[in-house]
Amino acid sequence: MKVTYRLIFSLFILCLTKTTEAQTYSYDPMPKTDYTNFSLGLTYHIGIPTFKLDEFVSKTSWRGWDFDLEYRFNPQVSVSGNFGWQNFFEQKDRATYNFEGGAITGVRVTETHVWPLTVGANYYFTDTFRARPYAAFNVGAYASQTSIEIGLLGESSSDWSFGFNPEFGIVYPITPNVMELVVRLKYHRFFMEDVDILPNRSAYWDLGIGINILD
Repeated sequence: MKVTYRLIFSLFILCLTKTTEAQTYSYDPMPKTDYTNFSLGLTYHIGIPTFKLDEFVSKTSWRGWDFDLEYRFNPQVSVSGNFGWQNFFEQKDRATYNFEGGAITGVRVTETHVWPLTVGANYYFTDTFRARPYAAFNVGAYASQTSIEIGLLGESSSDWSFGFNPEFGIVYPITPNVMELVVRLKYHRFFMEDVDILPNRSAYWDLGIGINILD
């Protein structure tokens, strides 16, 4: 898991470094009035479970996406709404698993689906360079569906809960005022109450790359 964390953060830093280098060698200022109010974003991301969730399903998820709708008041301040999905899945070898009152032998399969539905505020640290780093904070509802199977026995549960995710990233225009490239990192934290088979506090990182369509 530590190797996975290092790989994810290394890739994120590398993307930021390459974009900064491109910006350094080809300085291309953007006028403060050169922006659009609305953008629609589609992002693919991988998820890395942590903080209790990794005790239930420890493998990195390669299945995730989200949609963003953003309104920009000016080149540096905006609000946004987001809907996404992340699927964590893990299958372990056949073994004997002990539990209160007995034991069972079989293949253990665990799976968790998470659907964040959030709103947030975004701040872009510059409005003069093409490559623009930003920070955001999003809050809202997290729907989750969790299941575990061992042999022929299984249990599943679903829940709605409160959650939040701070976000850091960088945007770079592919076509000015038409399309942007986005690279970003989020930390999701959500608090479940009704799911007995999963700890009531769970979290995961997601590293994404996507595009924004500007209007």
